[in-house]
Amino acid sequence: MNIYDNLYCKIYVDTDKSIQDIINVILSVVSGQVRRKGVYSTNLEIDIRYNKEYDELERLGVEDGFLYYKYYLEIEPNENAAQKKYILSVSQLLEGLWGVGYKAVASCDFEVDLPRSGGYKAQI
Repeated sequence: MNIYDNLYCKIYVDTDKSIQDIINVILSVVSGQVRRKGVYSTNLEIDIRYNKEYDELERLGVEDGFLYYKYYLEIEPNENAAQKKYILSVSQLLEGLWGVGYKAVASCDFEVDLPRSGGYKAQI
């Protein structure tokens, strides 16, 4: 595992489910709690947002369709989270999203350390 200066991660999520459904999945994966418009756990701070760039047709694009997914998650480490544990938690979150059938692609400096390289160009 590499060392990174920037641990911000954005995960694009495509599903027809509601934000509350996404929150419930996240809560079950990271064992977190809801605070304001996000989920907080031991290692992660996650904000769930509707993607203003969402486009029904563009999201089906092969190369960069994920940029037009319906939602995205903004993820940062909690203040005391160790980098290795943080990246492991992001990995578990991705696996959890895929496990319930959501399309999800991570965009961050540490994509190579995530399962399926963060999901870019992966068959889900």
